[in-house]
Amino acid sequence: MHTSKNKRSLILGGGQGYTLNVKNQSSRDWVFYIYQTSPKQTNKMLSLAWFVSPYPIAPGDEISFTWFINYNFVWGDTGELKPGITYKARGPRDANLETANSTTFGYNSGGAPTLTNPTQDSSRKGELVITDLGNIPDLKFTVGIGMSGKGTFVEQAGPNLTHSFTPTPVYWVGAATEKKEGEVLDIQTVTKVSPFQFKSGVYEVEMTLNDQNQWVQS
Repeated sequence: MHTSKNKRSLILGGGQGYTLNVKNQSSRDWVFYIYQTSPKQTNKMLSLAWFVSPYPIAPGDEISFTWFINYNFVWGDTGELKPGITYKARGPRDANLETANSTTFGYNSGGAPTLTNPTQDSSRKGELVITDLGNIPDLKFTVGIGMSGKGTFVEQAGPNLTHSFTPTPVYWVGAATEKKEGEVLDIQTVTKVSPFQFKSGVYEVEMTLNDQNQWVQS
């Protein structure tokens, strides 16, 4: 969707949308991307490049990203989970923090890896929980959660493991020379990034990369 001569827009989902407008006021082209972190994020929970501009954004141009607070469970066949690999979500299942917050991952009776249809676990309200079956091998699969149809956090799956996610995300915007959607990030080493936030009742914000390559929210 093109909203102006120099602006691009990526929209996913339905319902009340949240929009980030990203402006490039620096002196060079950048690929812009968004990722999430969690206040309760552990070393085993890795963030993914959630949104990525489909091409570099030139100086003076901008791009908009719009999403919705719709959660889902995801899994992937990644091998060992580590920063730098690209995660491709498989078989997503819609999730709900109150009514569909628990699922199981494993091989079904036909030998296919899959997530079960989520059910309610009233003892874990406010969490999204994935339980791995004992037939899942180590260091082959990953499981996690997504928002607005794209993966946000993943962990390494393994036999009889339980994964709990509490979705209270902090949003970050970044600039890179190259980035792929679904790329597993090392959030301790990424550069040219900044958190941004939506105040209560606000659904659209703007982040500008200025001529000093610093982020400014407006």
